[in-house]
Amino acid sequence: MDFINKANFLATTIATLILLFLPIALPIIRKMPGFNASRTSSIGGGMALAAVFVFMLPDVISKIHGVAAETNIEFLKNEGHLMFVVFATFLFAFCTMYTLEKIALESTKLNITPSKFIFFLHMTILCAMLVTLVSAFPTLANASHYALGIVCSLAVFEIFLEETALLKHFNKLYSSVGRYLVLLALIAGWALGIKFENHETTVFTLMFQAFVIGMILTAVIKGEFDLINQSSNYKTFITSVLIKTLIILGIIFIEDANLAKKGTQESNHTLEQ
Repeated sequence: MDFINKANFLATTIATLILLFLPIALPIIRKMPGFNASRTSSIGGGMALAAVFVFMLPDVISKIHGVAAETNIEFLKNEGHLMFVVFATFLFAFCTMYTLEKIALESTKLNITPSKFIFFLHMTILCAMLVTLVSAFPTLANASHYALGIVCSLAVFEIFLEETALLKHFNKLYSSVGRYLVLLALIAGWALGIKFENHETTVFTLMFQAFVIGMILTAVIKGEFDLINQSSNYKTFITSVLIKTLIILGIIFIEDANLAKKGTQESNHTLEQ
């Protein structure tokens, strides 16, 4: 393992450890005096929304052309068809998570604990999403540690938003079972990511990315628009969106500058030879 690979492995592992620490720390953080769960949800929701629209969606769209050219599925060789499938997957994820949340919410309003089937279905989808996100860490680290940081922060916000909803509807069940399923999903994602570090982007991975985006948007909506807290910190939310957008824009400028510097160095080296 060379220096670059060691650095990427270390970055991937640190990002995963941060996520593993989060479910363990959140029960303590929630009990801290002055902790405002509603405001924190707005911050997380704003950051996640910005990351989806200025980072994740452009990334998925940029891959459409290459995947359509490489796929063996005749129907999906057409970029328009592949775009339809990707965004239909996004819509399916959004509707699925929205339906699960509404079913759980209706039971909670009646002071009835939602069924365990709804809980485990929700947990299965959440864990699949976390495995997908974390398994992408090594590939992201190889491309850019900045990109790894963006996705890691996105996973932090997603875990917090989903835990907020799950604690409201399935308090004891999530605390005793769900939290540990999240930890297992994170470890599984890390292991899969290390094993399949250099995998190519396929139709399947694009659809998984679209599914993750749909889940994140549902989490943002249910956390910010009165489905969970019955309150909204819209100023905090909008400010978080703007800050995250500016952070990603800054990262784009930094990466462009680094690429230009690298190109100049390679040109100078070629001229010297």
